[in-house]
Amino acid sequence: MDTNRFTVVIPAYNESETIGSAIRSVQDQRLAEGDHLEIIVVDNNSQDDTALVAASLLGPTGRVLTAMEQGPNFARQCGFQASTGSIIAFLDADCTVPPTWLSSIGRAIQAGACAVSGPVYYTFESRWAAAISRPYASLVVPMVPWIARCLTRKPAAVLAGGNFGAARWALEAIGGLPPVPFWGDDARTAMLLAREAGRVRFARDVYAYTSPRRFEQDGLLMLNVRYAVSYFQAAFQ
Repeated sequence: MDTNRFTVVIPAYNESETIGSAIRSVQDQRLAEGDHLEIIVVDNNSQDDTALVAASLLGPTGRVLTAMEQGPNFARQCGFQASTGSIIAFLDADCTVPPTWLSSIGRAIQAGACAVSGPVYYTFESRWAAAISRPYASLVVPMVPWIARCLTRKPAAVLAGGNFGAARWALEAIGGLPPVPFWGDDARTAMLLAREAGRVRFARDVYAYTSPRRFEQDGLLMLNVRYAVSYFQAAFQ
């Protein structure tokens, strides 16, 4: 199997408490012999010690950059422009991934996908909430592009902005990460890749764990409504 050059881009805004776990989970990846790993943390105007914490952990294989325009996709684009990898993976700063995450991304792209994403599992303390969220993330979410294709008659895909990887050439083909501030940033990225680059795969072995804080802040119903509205707005563009 061919070797891979991975760059992992981690956008971060006021994530001093979580960035360490995210970085360590990337540093713990089990890569094939000859694979290369680069980690880029992009501080998006944090008002805490996010950049200092990240710099103390990265060592010689990583860098901390600053993106002045606010929003995850602006930070992701900043990291992409500075990256050297042939496969660019994106992880949110409040996420962690298993040691097989990058190798799973690499296999999907080597098999012909231009990009790949997978489930994001929320670390709810409630067993009931966790039991509901896991099948939703791994079974319901992958069905959404099928609905979008039926409605729009256009190619459609789904990506979790905080858990996906793409071939460099595919991101270059769409002009980089689209300048969408927050809601719809991952949906617009997914649509562009599906329509202008090629097959976007949803793989259950490309998974991440993340904090449930958005659900706690906005409520389960409202958050899913906002995600659905932003997704279908992107699908109809």
